[in-house]
Amino acid sequence: MTNVRINDISVRIAGPDDMADILVWRNDPYVRSMSIDTGIIEPASHRHWYNKLLLDSNRLLLIYMLGSSKVGMIRFDADISQNWDISITVAPDFRGSGVGSKLLGLGIAFLKETRSVNLINAQVKTGNEPSTKLFSKYGFIEISRSNAVINLTLEPS
Repeated sequence: MTNVRINDISVRIAGPDDMADILVWRNDPYVRSMSIDTGIIEPASHRHWYNKLLLDSNRLLLIYMLGSSKVGMIRFDADISQNWDISITVAPDFRGSGVGSKLLGLGIAFLKETRSVNLINAQVKTGNEPSTKLFSKYGFIEISRSNAVINLTLEPS
């Protein structure tokens, strides 16, 4: 999709009805190739993980909408120091449209408005240039790198 009106994107907290879409996105071949864990997630395992996630106050799963279409998700996971790990996925039909940048900006703003935040951390698979550029655009700084993973962090102001 190339003509997306990015300003029309809204964000909401995920609910039970989003479980199937998130599994489809996670098991998409491109997403798996760019993920640190490249394995296929089985539906039963996903259902168990997803239901636990929805009940966990240290996790936040956001769904992004363009009209009635789901365009992506961001997941935040907190530790006891209010350092939040971030994971972002753009729905396959919206890749390359600029949606990812809007999702990340909205997600960071939502997190800062609704939660206590010390740091936001991202792990990007080495070679995943689109994600590395996206996080850098929002001020994430590389703090370490290995053959497999680039660790980035953002100190929200």
